[in-house]
Amino acid sequence: MFYKLNILPIFAFICIFVFFSACGTKKQLAKLPKKEPDKELSMVEKLKIQEYLIDGSKQKMLGNTDKAIAYFTKAVDIDKNCSAALYEIARLTYLYQDINGAIELMEKVVKIDEKNQWYHIFLADLYFKVKRLDEGIRVSEKLVELFPEKTDYKYNLANIYIQHNKNQKALKVLQMIEDEIGVTEVVSLSKSRIYMELDIEDKVYTELNKLINSFPDEYKYQGMLAEYYTTKKKFDKAYNLYQEMLKASPDNGLLHYSFANFYKITGKYEKAYEELKKIMNHYNVDIQTKARIWIQNSSQTWLDETQSEELLAILSKQYPADLTIKTLEADFYLNQGKFEKARTIFLEVLEKDKSSFIVWEQVLNLHMQLNDYKKLLHDSDRALEYFPNQPVLYFFKGIGAYYTEQYALSVKTLEEGLDLFISSKKLEAQFFIFIGEAYNKLKKYEKSNSAFDKALDLEPNNKPILNNYSYYLSLRSDSLNKALGLIQRCVYLEPENPTYLDTYAWVLYKLKRYEEALIHIEKAIRSGGGGNATIVEHFGDILFQNKKQKQALEQWKKSYELDDSNDELKQKIKLKKLLNDAKKSKP
Repeated sequence: MFYKLNILPIFAFICIFVFFSACGTKKQLAKLPKKEPDKELSMVEKLKIQEYLIDGSKQKMLGNTDKAIAYFTKAVDIDKNCSAALYEIARLTYLYQDINGAIELMEKVVKIDEKNQWYHIFLADLYFKVKRLDEGIRVSEKLVELFPEKTDYKYNLANIYIQHNKNQKALKVLQMIEDEIGVTEVVSLSKSRIYMELDIEDKVYTELNKLINSFPDEYKYQGMLAEYYTTKKKFDKAYNLYQEMLKASPDNGLLHYSFANFYKITGKYEKAYEELKKIMNHYNVDIQTKARIWIQNSSQTWLDETQSEELLAILSKQYPADLTIKTLEADFYLNQGKFEKARTIFLEVLEKDKSSFIVWEQVLNLHMQLNDYKKLLHDSDRALEYFPNQPVLYFFKGIGAYYTEQYALSVKTLEEGLDLFISSKKLEAQFFIFIGEAYNKLKKYEKSNSAFDKALDLEPNNKPILNNYSYYLSLRSDSLNKALGLIQRCVYLEPENPTYLDTYAWVLYKLKRYEEALIHIEKAIRSGGGGNATIVEHFGDILFQNKKQKQALEQWKKSYELDDSNDELKQKIKLKKLLNDAKKSKP
């Protein structure tokens, strides 16, 4: 692989330029089949080769690889030593993914014309592609030997040495470059990194000081030296150097960031925080950099929530109208669980810029998080004006309509959303779930069942669907065997959930399998269901059918203490028996 230079593509006009020098030579081509004795080419033969090379190059540019190879091969038929034609055949062979065939050709080509730099570059690249590292390095070294004036080839060779852990050889080449062109950042930093890896401290100091002395106005080199002092626990030297830098360049706000990192490493977090405050207040640090620094540090454990908020407040005060800072502020409060604050700021952002779908989505999610379904319905409708092809907005609107008891609107909106392409099966299943719920509220039970079935086709192990669908069927005494199968699958997936165990017991109750129902309702109570009025009432009903009337009455009374709004339960307690066709519904 050729690591540094991007010069492998060679245009047709370059090839034409070298045709006369690349063909008709008297050099020996190693191991070529049907090798004929060397001879001088006639002018007619030379012109014919030139014609074939031009035609081959044209076909290659048109993408007609087979025709191109045919023309280049005709040139080789006239002159077995035509390196330009062989080179082009090798490149096309490589395009056919026959790297070994291309290498074999190029090895012959460089023997024909070892002075052509492009041939060596291509051969080295091929060697590196097939991990023949020693041969790739040998060819790269040959390039430097043949073209000592080409500094780029030396850079490339040094990089190759570095990547293959030949550090001493790399240092030798880098020094050669420095001797030729003087001190440069690339060379000195490369050398310093090698010395760091070899843990030769004095050499690292030499290289970094060399950069500092050569480029005194570039404070980054002093920063690098201070950082190296820090890694070597020479904290006094690092501190003094940072102080010198701040005195010499008080307008360089980013020096405070280097100082902050120094204090973090040395465990002086309060001082690190003070340096960050200086950065946030600094007039010479742009807003994007300040925002990036805040993001990098606000998630770190050394900075507490209050400090992160104070830094953000500085930015907010400095840039009160900047939407980037507003969004950072909102995200911060969102991550802290301060949903009201986050929503307020996101809404401020929307008032200034309604073009961000992500911000709309955050606002709608927060409405849901805060159970503010009226605003969810209102703002999802507004969002659809700007993004009518976003399915999730129809979902938000459908949810808002459902929880504000506008069930017909919920169904209509959700079905409109389903007409759009929904890439997520999970989201599509949610559409069907709420369509099923809304139709259930509208007492359109066949459509409700159909929607739940479609949801289960998409997510067969969705426990809330399995539970709710089963429970709705049991309430209507509809398809009880199906209801039993659904809830059995649900309980298998989560066997200790009191809500699911209650539904299981209730389906068995409806099937008049009272003893089995009692086993599962008792398990629901033991699993934490004793605080749910509906589960406790079901416990009483099941006890009653198991001829345990006294215990049933006790459970009904407990249920009434948990929820005294249940008039049917109050009547059962008064009569001390079940009511005929009493309707149950879970809160």
